[in-house]
Amino acid sequence: MQKLRRTAVKGARMLRERRAVRHRVRVAKSGKIQWIGVTGSCGKSTTVHLLAEVLSKSGRCLKPTGGNLPVALPFCILRVTPEHKYVVQEIGTEAPGHIRHNCRMFRPEIGVVMNVGSDHYAQFRSEDAIAEEKADLVRSLPAHGVAILNADDHRVAAMADESKARVVTFGIEKDADYRAREISARWPATLGFKVEHQGKCYSVETQLFGAHLAPNILACLAAAHTCGLPIEDVIDELRTIFPVEGRMSQVKTEAGVTFIRDDFKAPWWGLPLTIDFICKADASRKILVLGEMSDN
Repeated sequence: MQKLRRTAVKGARMLRERRAVRHRVRVAKSGKIQWIGVTGSCGKSTTVHLLAEVLSKSGRCLKPTGGNLPVALPFCILRVTPEHKYVVQEIGTEAPGHIRHNCRMFRPEIGVVMNVGSDHYAQFRSEDAIAEEKADLVRSLPAHGVAILNADDHRVAAMADESKARVVTFGIEKDADYRAREISARWPATLGFKVEHQGKCYSVETQLFGAHLAPNILACLAAAHTCGLPIEDVIDELRTIFPVEGRMSQVKTEAGVTFIRDDFKAPWWGLPLTIDFICKADASRKILVLGEMSDN
């Protein structure tokens, strides 16, 4: 009975994926939809959230729901209509080949790679292997597409050599097409910085907490600008967007205690960023509460 049930589930998933592939071809005939995939060991959800909010001010944007793995992606594709102007989707993985499989269905035209960390180390056994998996998003892009890469992560920057598409970079430490300077994020102040692009300098103010979210803002800015939005309009929209719940989101209590929740995902290698935020926060009393850590 268990074997029959597993066979039925697998068969239903395969049929759904085939429907999604056919639907992707049909809606693409409208010729006006921009398909944007975002991957990385961390920062995908915040970047997708920011980008979807910004793009929705310019046209109808399908925001992802239900996860970023192959089992969930067909549901996203099947929700796309010819009226959509943008589709933004996380491209995630839990095992080798997941991103390649996802990209065969989704067929991104713009790909954003945030970083390579040690998430899913149990499945991949090395960060080089994880980078190889993330690079499948870049390899999948068509020649007319755009790869948006983090110049500060050497494994991500190296993916430019594997791209048929035009490459756009963002970063802080390294030279990049969109480069952040003078980052300020000492709580209770929110994240702000200067961004340099093509010889011009722009001031960016956000509702986010933590200097470590500057790359997410840069990636969003680069992707939205690549989609055709004026950089000034993108910066204006970024001022109004609040954090994703559980990802450096603020909760204030009647007792005067402020919690900064960073509990949605708990990779151990991200812990130093949270500790650095707390150390620099302007508060008379600080308490760090740690739960279970994970490599997933």
